[in-house]
Amino acid sequence: MNVPSIGFLALQYCHKQLPLTVLQTRAGFYIGTTEGGVPCSRESMEYLPAVNRQSLP
Repeated sequence: MNVPSIGFLALQYCHKQLPLTVLQTRAGFYIGTTEGGVPCSRESMEYLPAVNRQSLP
């Protein structure tokens, strides 16, 4: 089953099928949608901390 990764809240409240993407604020990263470079919906409840790329294998 191939289900598109679109934002549920963007669809429910903005009536738009927008792809999920990782967005960033000063507090950290979160999953959401954008339209024209402007955030439309925040799909995740939590912030994900930034990862130091040098520490990755």
